[in-house]
Amino acid sequence: MEKHFELKVAGSQVLLRVPPPEKGKRANLNDIQKELQALGANFRHDNLFEVFRRASNEFEPVGVRQATAYEVLVNVSDDTQEAYLTVIPPDSANATLQPAKLKDALEAAKIEKGILYDEIKRVLLEKIEGQPVLIAKGKQPVQGQDGYIQFYGKGDENVAVEINRVDYKELNMIDNVEEGDLVARVVPPTHAEDGYNVYGRELKGHVGKPAKIKVGRNVKRSEEGTEVFSTKAGFIVVSGNKVSVEDIMRVKDVDSSTGNIRFTGVVQVTGQVMDGFTVEAGHGIQVSGTVGRATLKCRGDVKVSRGVLGSTIVADGNVHALFFSEASVEAGGDVEAEEYILHSRVQAGRCVRVKKPRTGFITGGLVQAGWLVQAPNLGSDVSEEQTQIEVGVGLGIKQRFDALVKKINLERASFEKIARQLLLLQGQREKHGSLPQDKQVTLNKMSLAAVNFQAELAGNLRPYHKLIRLLEKTGEVEPLVLVEHVINAGTSVQLNRQRVTITDPMEYCAFRVIDGQMKMRDYKEGERAQKMHQSRQVQGAPPTEQTHG
Repeated sequence: MEKHFELKVAGSQVLLRVPPPEKGKRANLNDIQKELQALGANFRHDNLFEVFRRASNEFEPVGVRQATAYEVLVNVSDDTQEAYLTVIPPDSANATLQPAKLKDALEAAKIEKGILYDEIKRVLLEKIEGQPVLIAKGKQPVQGQDGYIQFYGKGDENVAVEINRVDYKELNMIDNVEEGDLVARVVPPTHAEDGYNVYGRELKGHVGKPAKIKVGRNVKRSEEGTEVFSTKAGFIVVSGNKVSVEDIMRVKDVDSSTGNIRFTGVVQVTGQVMDGFTVEAGHGIQVSGTVGRATLKCRGDVKVSRGVLGSTIVADGNVHALFFSEASVEAGGDVEAEEYILHSRVQAGRCVRVKKPRTGFITGGLVQAGWLVQAPNLGSDVSEEQTQIEVGVGLGIKQRFDALVKKINLERASFEKIARQLLLLQGQREKHGSLPQDKQVTLNKMSLAAVNFQAELAGNLRPYHKLIRLLEKTGEVEPLVLVEHVINAGTSVQLNRQRVTITDPMEYCAFRVIDGQMKMRDYKEGERAQKMHQSRQVQGAPPTEQTHG
């Protein structure tokens, strides 16, 4: 009970202490007058007001009282949670305070619950007089907390950093989930506990309200209805209390507002991908605008409605764009440009095509394909940069096979080195029974590294054997270059291991391998060879490489 003043009886004098006002809190003059009257004190109002105004925080006399017997006062706080007892001594020193006096005072004040009997005994034993003592305390009710939905995403954790240290490219704002992942959980409300006041009146605690969750696309509830799981790989979408998982992510632009995007499904960008940013997707990437000096990686197809300007694109499927300029492109399937490929490095497991009749072109850079390169024009009569065309399924496969073998050998050497160190440390532990802490930490780290290297080696075996099988089939595919209009002087054409550099412009031609030798033929003949190859594929002949593995 905060009164911001204190009264004390000392013999026949009544003393008052008033602390200075603090943070807007100060004593109330009317409350002081009421307590003085309850004590039966005689006081002068002007003297009381002077002590009140001065607020010296010291006990000062404000009145006198005459009493022949003990008085017991009981005051209850405004919230009825606390009761204070004050014993007022009489003027006569011969009077005795009887315990029944305290009991009668409590009954008169109707104090029934939460009585602190030890404090009442202390008042009697220590003869505490003239000051209030807490002798009853209620219990506040505990209100039940409402239930809520816990979503298993990133929330705001990625912005809880200093603003000048945020890497806007790595905001990582997408909550990717796999099939079967926990998406949300309904947390039940907590129970309430009833309370009471010093008068014995029950104070009810209110039970929290249960939360309700709605399920949208690609999610399902558990049998108990308290958990929600993803039924499809994608990203979490929360709207109010509704949760769903979408396998197509749509953004306007990829820039500092989104950061780099890494998503298991399809990413659709209705605007542009700005310089320096990365988009990685599991099933496909679609960009309606242009792609700057950015990176696109995808296990499916990549389609850019406008141009690719200085970008790096790696896709297991096909890559399509209006044009490619100063780009680096690797595709497990086909690479198609509507208008041109300029000063770029392009690798395709199957075909590279420029589709625009007569004026479409491939100029500068290196273009490699497993089976076919087809464009109206190859090379340039004005550019000094050589245009290199290489076709043959064995070219790209052999390059990747050699790189994979090199990687496997490095991993094996690292694993063997760690294995030797592990054996040495394990031998020391067996000999001495234990290792010093620093060496035990090293042993733990090396054990983890060894497990990781084993996993890496095992993971590389599948693509290793797949590349071997593809290399064995390189003779089954006839490499082909089709030039509908002009191949310019200085253009280099390589089919399998045979290369020729064009010295004079030629029109409407095709390059084939016949009886093991590269030959230049009429465009029509090249078209027929192309159709025969496609027909064999439809009829079930061994297909060309489709993915990077």
